Amino acid sequence: MESLGVLPCSGSDINQASSNFSEVPQSNMESSIPTMLVSLSLVNCNLSNGTLPEKLHNLPKLKFLYLGGNPICSMPNFIKYLRTLQKLSFSRCTMLEQILWPSINLEELIVTDCISLEKITYETWVSPQYISHDGCISLNYVELGFKIEPLGKVDGDVLDNIGFFDLESMANTEVTIMNIIVHSRLKLPVQIPYENGLNLCLVYTCLSNTRDEDSWSEAITVKINNKSKGEEKQYSPRCWGIPKADSQDLVWLNNVEDNQEGYNEEKEDKDDDEITSV
Repeated sequence: MESLGVLPCSGSDINQASSNFSEVPQSNMESSIPTMLVSLSLVNCNLSNGTLPEKLHNLPKLKFLYLGGNPICSMPNFIKYLRTLQKLSFSRCTMLEQILWPSINLEELIVTDCISLEKITYETWVSPQYISHDGCISLNYVELGFKIEPLGKVDGDVLDNIGFFDLESMANTEVTIMNIIVHSRLKLPVQIPYENGLNLCLVYTCLSNTRDEDSWSEAITVKINNKSKGEEKQYSPRCWGIPKADSQDLVWLNNVEDNQEGYNEEKEDKDDDEITSV
C-alpha cells in the first residue's frame, strides 16, 4: 500500500460500511492512506476541518489533491506541508469562506462554485499560478488580483475624491451587475470595483441589440489609440452594471490614483491618447 500512486476515496469509497468519513475510526483513516501517493481524491466524504486525517501532512510525493464537496470552512493547516503539490481543488465546498494561502508554489487552485467564499489572501508573496473561481458569487477580494466593494462600505474620502456626484445617496440603489471575474449576473447594490487602467467616465444605456446576457458580456469596450507611439489597444472592465431596457442610463467610472504601479511611468503619454467607446 505504501507505493500506491492514486487513491480515489470519493463518497462512500473510503469505507464501504459508512459514507460519513467522521464515523470511520481514526486508526483506519491513517492506515488507509499510503505515504507515497501522487493523487488523492476525497470528494464528497463529509470532511470538515476537524475530521481531515492528520496523516495528510505526510505525503511527500502528492501532486494532486481533490477535496471538493466537503464542509470545509477554511484552508486546512496541513496544506503548507505539501511542497510537491501542483493542483488543489475545493470545488463546491459551499461552507468555505476564506483562504489564506501558505508559502508554497502551486500550479492551479480550484474553488469553483464555492458560493460562500469571500476572500483569498497570501501569507507571503507566493501565490498560485492560476485560480479558477467561476461561480464564487460572494468572492469580493483576491490579493494582487481584484477587489469589489459595495458602495455603502466605501470610505467617504474615496467617494469625495471621485468628485462626480453624490455617490453616497446611491448606496441602497440596486442594479443588475455583470461580473466576468466569477461569471455571475446578479442584482446587487451599486458596487465599486478596483482595477488598473485609465481615468475614464462613460455614460451608456440599453440598446435594442444588447438586451440579452450574452451580448452584454462584451458590451463595454474602450479603444485607446496612442498617437505618439502609434499603438492601439482595447480596454474593458471586468465588472459593470446592466441598465434596464430603455429606461435607465448608467455611468461607468474608472479612476486610477497617481501612485498606482506603472501609472507614473506612462503618465506623460496620456495626453496623446485618443479614446473611443466601441
